[in-house]
Amino acid sequence: MSKEKLFTAVLHLAPEDRYELIRALSESLTEEDDPDMTPELSAELDRRIALADRDPSRYIPWEQARARIESKLRKIRRKPARRPTRCGLAASREAAAAAGPAQPGLDGSALYQHA
Repeated sequence: MSKEKLFTAVLHLAPEDRYELIRALSESLTEEDDPDMTPELSAELDRRIALADRDPSRYIPWEQARARIESKLRKIRRKPARRPTRCGLAASREAAAAAGPAQPGLDGSALYQHA
């Protein structure tokens, strides 16, 4: 069976069956199977796991983190978007210039360091 036919067949499965398939496939893979896993990334993941194991009180369960994120997103989405005025646009440029050089974000956007 070709990959395309397999993908099409999988998409016709019930959602719970697709999740079961995802779990089974995920469990069948190892770190060595990941083409993007570099020795540096592996070492960083090991470091973070060790840190979490040493002090689990620093972290919250995913359910709580997700609820916080969703709550913040709901608040952001409720605020009406404001169009900058000429004065506001100039002030934004001045604030960006005062913030210092832009740092590239993970998604390619610019992040500014605040002094």
